[in-house]
Formats: sequence, structure tokens, C-alpha cells
Amino acid sequence: MPEMKRVKTYIRGLDELMGGGIPSGRAVLVTGNAGCGKTIFGLQFICEGAKRGERGLYIAFEEQKRDLVLQASQFGWDLEEMERDGLVHIMNFNMSTIPVVKVISEIDKELKLNVYERLVFDSLTILSIFAGIVAGVELLRSVGISPERAHLPAGETVMRGTIMGLIRRIKENKVTAIITSELPEKSPYLSRDTISEFICDGVIRMEDKPVGKSRKRFLEVVKMRHTNHDRNLHGMEIGKNGIVVR
Repeated sequence: MPEMKRVKTYIRGLDELMGGGIPSGRAVLVTGNAGCGKTIFGLQFICEGAKRGERGLYIAFEEQKRDLVLQASQFGWDLEEMERDGLVHIMNFNMSTIPVVKVISEIDKELKLNVYERLVFDSLTILSIFAGIVAGVELLRSVGISPERAHLPAGETVMRGTIMGLIRRIKENKVTAIITSELPEKSPYLSRDTISEFICDGVIRMEDKPVGKSRKRFLEVVKMRHTNHDRNLHGMEIGKNGIVVR
């Protein structure tokens, strides 16, 4: 049986926990509370790949492009130069001004027009909130899901169906994807939408919490299909070169 191709995150200490990296063409949910480093994770995944000639698509909802460029520069990653070189493309959506159906259409169009090795979707939380507000069958049809009944489904049904269809679309494009999501406190689920952790091929949980008189960050590979991954909780730091897993 041939060895499975893996895509490295180039996050020091993480790839070793996953048998050498993420299985190629799979979608991985990176979930955690505010301040744990999810956006930095996504930037590191895209920029380190671009430095090695791998094209990446970064889809942003919470962060404006100029803020992403500034944040990346703090770790020595020149996003603007990578964009000029055609190695990174940033799609930035303001959900208060553009319909969810239009967002999905634009992402779908970009994935059909261009080939990417890496994709970051940051974050699923914002899209799921707006998808839940739009209780209509048109949104479900935009992600390839046919509603079973003619009447409009409830907001939560639309939200879950939209997330399910969107992740399926991403996986169909054979791109290795990092999909971030907020993790609410004391939730029995691993995402706010409560469905993405089941659809994604892998789940990496990050946490920023008080320990004694200080705060510390932790990381855990909760799930990674086709991989005999490490299941322990590891300390994590964010330094001048990005994330390091201890």
C-alpha cells in the first residue's frame, strides 16, 4: 500500500504529532477560544507553504486584509510580496454588506478558476451566524443541498446544511484546508456550529487559559483520519517565528 501524501504545516513540533503532516486534500478544523492563536495558525500554514512554492488561498471574515498583512509581518511573513508573486490570494468578506449566497458563489468561482495546494477559511463562526439568520432554501441550494420540503427550514437547519455543503465543496477541490472556528466555553461540542467537527477529516483544538498567575496556551490533535496521531495535550507558544508546539 503506497504511503499517504502529507502536507506539512511547518509549525514546529506539530507535524511530528500527525505522522508527518496533514493527509493531502483533507479539511482540518482548528478550533479554540479567543486569543488562542487560530488566525496565526492559518497565516503560518499559508505563508510557510508559499515560501516553498505552494499556492494558498486565504478566506477572511473577521480580519481585514491590512490587518492580516500587519500580523503576518510580525513573524517575518511578507503577505503582500507573496500576493504579488501569485503564491497567495486573499479573499476578504464583510458579512454585513454581502449576502451569504454571494460569498459562497465567489468562493466556489475562485476554486474553479484557480488551483491551490492550501486553503485557510477564517473563520467558520462568522459565516455560520449569518447563515443561521438567512432561513431560506436558496442558501442550501447554493452549497448543493436540496431541501426535503418546500417550506423554508429553520435557521439552525439552514446554518448546519450550509456548513456541511461548504466543507464538502472545499474537500471536492482536493485542496488541503484549515478551517477555523470559535469554541464556546463549556460547550460539549468542538465548534459553535456543532457540525463541522464531524464533517472535517481532522480536528486540532487550541486553548488559551489561566495557569496560576499567568496565561498559557495548549494544543491537542483531537482527530486526524488515516493517521495514528498523538492524543496528548501539549504546551504551545507563539514566538517571533510563529507557533511552536512543545
